Amino acid sequence: VSMLARGQSPKPEVRVPLPDVIICGRHCPEQAQTAELLARRLKVPTIMVDFPSVHRDSDMEPAIAYYERQLKEVAIPHIERVLGHPYPYDKLSEVMATVKKCAILRGQCLELARNVPSPWTFFDMCISIAPMVYLAGQPGTVEYYEKLKAELEYRVVHKTPAVVPEEKYRLYWDHILP
Repeated sequence: VSMLARGQSPKPEVRVPLPDVIICGRHCPEQAQTAELLARRLKVPTIMVDFPSVHRDSDMEPAIAYYERQLKEVAIPHIERVLGHPYPYDKLSEVMATVKKCAILRGQCLELARNVPSPWTFFDMCISIAPMVYLAGQPGTVEYYEKLKAELEYRVVHKTPAVVPEEKYRLYWDHILP
């Protein structure tokens, strides 16, 4: 039985400090609802940033412009008020350069799933986004995706399946599980 189930609090050394603000990239309703719930529970402000769906190449530029406007007009001014100083754009550029490298490598990994047998599962793919999302800009994120890609390429060359050798069907799950 967990400590929380017994009514005990986690030890202070493993507690995460309360946030000053919650920033939510709204991809789906579950994310927004989770962020709003946390904001109410923790009594901290929330910034919602919408990520419009891009289905065609022609949708990309308007989506980027919309996203940038939200950051510049809403998110960054709010973050500056919380921080009490100007936003560190140099750090953002550094982090985004790393995220872009990771996104390109992860995209290449996702393409490898087209092989039969598939070298990885849907759940492997979901889990693989964590370093980019939670460790953006931290040392080791690019290397994680380089190693992942090398492992998947090895599995493709050696016809190593993620699940069973006799792959017959593949299911596509629309949207990530909350």
